[in-house]
Amino acid sequence: MPASRTASRVKDSLELATQDWFGSAQFDRPEDHWPRRWATAYLDFAAGEKRSWLRQMGHRFFPVVGWAERGDGRADGHGNSVPRFHLTWGTGPGVVAPFERRVREHAAAGRIRLCFRHRVDALGTDAGAVTGVRGALPEPSDVARGVASSRVEVGESSTPPRPSW
Repeated sequence: MPASRTASRVKDSLELATQDWFGSAQFDRPEDHWPRRWATAYLDFAAGEKRSWLRQMGHRFFPVVGWAERGDGRADGHGNSVPRFHLTWGTGPGVVAPFERRVREHAAAGRIRLCFRHRVDALGTDAGAVTGVRGALPEPSDVARGVASSRVEVGESSTPPRPSW
């Protein structure tokens, strides 16, 4: 478990986190197969390598654990039975910056092509790997970031599979 929870004496475990999530999600239908698998994989990641992976990416956490989504007090009820909410130093930009840095490194190395003002409608795959994208090209706009811009389509955009992929 993360050091911040250990230091604050929060008793947490993979089993307890699974119980809390599954109690809220109520995975009880056939179409819940993949959501249940995703939740299980995420919980395994969160209880294992997530914190060290985020730290290697440059994330730092504020050393206080909050309690968002407090549970209803039942073992199989809705919400968390222990505090699990962590704040990162730098909040939004602090969360995005390490990922943006990695994407820009891949773009500089030619492994990713950044296409601003392009909409992706479909992913091309080969042997389970994404090899290209297809989508619409909105008309050019010079409005400020955060201001609504035109969604009028002036063409299509696609990237074919690359041999190195």
